[in-house]
Amino acid sequence: MNAVLIGYGDIGKSLYEVLSPYHKISITDMATDRVAEGTFDILLIAIPFSPVFVPFVEHYQRQYTGKGRTRIPTLIFSTVAIGISDICAAYHSPIEGRHTKIVDMIRRQTYCIGKKKDSAMDENLFIATFFEEAKLKYDFFDNAKITEFLKLRSTALFGVNIEFARYSKQVADDIGMDFELVKEYDKAHNRLCREVGMDYCQRYILDPPEGEIKGHCVVPNSIILDEQYPSVFLKEIYRPKGNKII
Repeated sequence: MNAVLIGYGDIGKSLYEVLSPYHKISITDMATDRVAEGTFDILLIAIPFSPVFVPFVEHYQRQYTGKGRTRIPTLIFSTVAIGISDICAAYHSPIEGRHTKIVDMIRRQTYCIGKKKDSAMDENLFIATFFEEAKLKYDFFDNAKITEFLKLRSTALFGVNIEFARYSKQVADDIGMDFELVKEYDKAHNRLCREVGMDYCQRYILDPPEGEIKGHCVVPNSIILDEQYPSVFLKEIYRPKGNKII
């Protein structure tokens, strides 16, 4: 297919690397002043979520919708607030993975595709064909709110566990315990769970962060989710870390 990709940051570049062997991908990216010209079969969104996300998407939908079409088929890969894809009349498929191995994980993941609101069968088939032609696995979900929440929950769960690692380190320090013993204990627990077929009981093995949680996913995403569905767990992820937890 002939696609236009909006956004060429870490996610956009990784998507390009995975998709370009199978689809013709043109790039529009404000950060590098790249602007694709023409009309396209599908619009791919990989820009960060922001207060102007919806106007940006709608702008590009108008720009790249060819004559005779109501709206170009739109697929959002960005992590967004719950309900945003419906506003944009778009499908949503979140990227899952750590940035150090993001390209490999993009190739291997099964894409959760949240359907566009009131999508027709032929529209769903078109999106399915896009993934099939790129040799990517996928599953459809009834609506985009499901996939939007699944992604926000994924990074929030990681963030909560990072903060619990911080708490565990503070307790270990207070009792004069080497934190590596905590990690070894949990690794042994995970091995035991695998041996007896209880994979669902496995634990994260994480080092505690120094200061604020770094990166551009965990903290911003926890704020997005907390604004819609407030939780003390989410607030713990992004609260200032000037004081000890204990």
